[in-house]
Order: sequence, then C-alpha cells, then structure tokens
Amino acid sequence: MRDTLVLFTSVTHHPTLVDRLQSFPRLTAGPQFERYACGDGTFEADFSQDVLEECDEGELAWIAERIGTFRATLIAYEDMACARTLLERTIPDLNGVLDTNYESLVSFPDAMRWLTLHPYRHFREGPPPDLLTDDG
Repeated sequence: MRDTLVLFTSVTHHPTLVDRLQSFPRLTAGPQFERYACGDGTFEADFSQDVLEECDEGELAWIAERIGTFRATLIAYEDMACARTLLERTIPDLNGVLDTNYESLVSFPDAMRWLTLHPYRHFREGPPPDLLTDDG
C-alpha cells in the first residue's frame, strides 16, 4: 500500500500545481487517479476534490484561514525519494499546505525546508520541530 499526502493549494496557484504535476511523464490515466513516472518510481494524482469529503472540518478551516479559498490534490507515492522529487518540482513558490496524512499540516515553505534540511526524514516521523513557523 502506498503512502498518501494531500496538497492544498490556493485557487490562484492550483492551476500551476496541476501543470507541474502533469509535466511528469504520464503512464496511465484512470477515472480517478492519473499515474506518472517520477525518478525511479511512480506517483498517482487525483485532482477530483473527492479527498475533501474525508477531511476534518477543523483542519479545512485552519487551511482556509492561512491560504484562502483552495483546491486539494491527493497524491499516492512509492517512497520518500519519489515524494521529495515531486514536491521539489511542484510546490516551490506556491501558496499552500501539505497534509502528510501523518497528523501534520505544513506550509509549503516549511515543507521545502524540511525536504532540504532533513531529506531522509519520513513524513510519518512528523516535521522537525526546528523548522516550523507559526503557519506550519
């Protein structure tokens, strides 16, 4: 079973995120997930917004308070190397929040610092305390 994460992006930055994700070589397109090659692995993306039905209302309110109106993209990934590669190519300079699906919501800038300073730290370990800002 693959790990998942959710990328919450402001509505103004969501098209850029989708374009960046779709710039990876597409392997298959399905009714819900699209599968892409990423380095030595693959990831799947779901742009349908269905993941919002599974989200806690308190978390969604917290996200909206920080980034305004947003869209969600569900990502299933093979390993942290794959997740790191896709995030490094897709979230820089975008307004958003990463839900690690391990009880951590992290702003995109904090997520980028995490990946840069602690590249081998898995999302299940939680964000390094020294990286969090008031928004992460």
